[in-house]
Amino acid sequence: MGGKILGLTALLLIAGSSVAEGAFYSGSVLYQLTAPSGFTYSTTSGDPQTAAGGQVVGFGLAADVSQEAIVWTSDGTPVDLTTPGYISSHALGTDGAQQVGVGMLESSNTDALLWTGTGASAVDLTPNGFSTSIADGISGTQQVGSGVIGTGSNAQQHALLWTGSAETAVDLEPTSLTGFYGSVAYGIGGGQEVGEGELQIGSNYLSHALLWKGTAESAVDLDPSLAGFSTNNSFAYATNGSQQVGYYAYTSPELATSDHAMLWSDTAESAVDLNPTNLTGITDSEAFDIYGGEEVGVGGGSGTDNQLNAMLWFGTADSAVDLQALLPSSDDWTNSCAYTIDGSGNIYGIANGTVDGVAGTYAVEWSIPEPGSLSLLALVAPVLVARRRRTAL
Repeated sequence: MGGKILGLTALLLIAGSSVAEGAFYSGSVLYQLTAPSGFTYSTTSGDPQTAAGGQVVGFGLAADVSQEAIVWTSDGTPVDLTTPGYISSHALGTDGAQQVGVGMLESSNTDALLWTGTGASAVDLTPNGFSTSIADGISGTQQVGSGVIGTGSNAQQHALLWTGSAETAVDLEPTSLTGFYGSVAYGIGGGQEVGEGELQIGSNYLSHALLWKGTAESAVDLDPSLAGFSTNNSFAYATNGSQQVGYYAYTSPELATSDHAMLWSDTAESAVDLNPTNLTGITDSEAFDIYGGEEVGVGGGSGTDNQLNAMLWFGTADSAVDLQALLPSSDDWTNSCAYTIDGSGNIYGIANGTVDGVAGTYAVEWSIPEPGSLSLLALVAPVLVARRRRTAL
């Protein structure tokens, strides 16, 4: 309860700017990410679909010194996903019920894997004709990732779409776009898939964000062209069926480089730069998920010593909300990231910090307070706005 009150206090402080967008969020700690029994080390995957519905995926170092996939269930229980037949494995994505990732064979080839909460449940998704594969994203009954087809100088990475088995694989390598020689799919939702494609422009090898609708010929190049910037690379991580999010890495005329969170609406021309303009000190950002007009991700300053904070947007750069500021202030937070947002507006991610004197990595959630808290905010917000107006006068 204390955390929610503190979160509400933080919300009241930003009420004048974010109430209009409905940012009635407070943050809470779900659990600490501890290693399963017999593991000496564990970490989250760091991929866009690391957390969903309070479930987090990653990998750890087992007693036999192999790296093995892990899923932390919504109650914080760490589950070892060690899969028979593989010398190591990593879990890269989850939809809160199933997990996807990759397993390595003795031959050093890799197989895309689909789990349902246990190592024994693993399904090998590598399709015929592909030597290796990896699964990055999942939504319901479908999964996305990539695989390598061909050998030697003819080997090429192709984006793939599955529906639960290797036999259902759809090769998404663009056939309607010219110049692409490889692709990867990272996210899926609303009948769309998103990722990136590799192409050569002059002497430069670049990545362009891509959008598909279930087939190779449906591919759309989303790489933005924004005034004042020379775009180097772009990546799309998630889609809700009508809009897509990710980021682009650009070089300004002054040769300064930066990553900016990006929002698209099915076309390159629709690109919106989400890098916060209403928050100070944030020069870099990435967006990882989208639902109902809200986008979530991470933002921070340039350089290796700058803190990364979980972010929420409402479709524009000046709507950004620093979600880390809404975590319980009684705890000490060093960085955070928002990975997913569900149909009820609940946002899930991870944060590093010290809770009750214990330092570690924690699964966290930002949610809309109970109706009683909202009523309080509705009563107090007009007063705050009135005070702001009187001060301005």
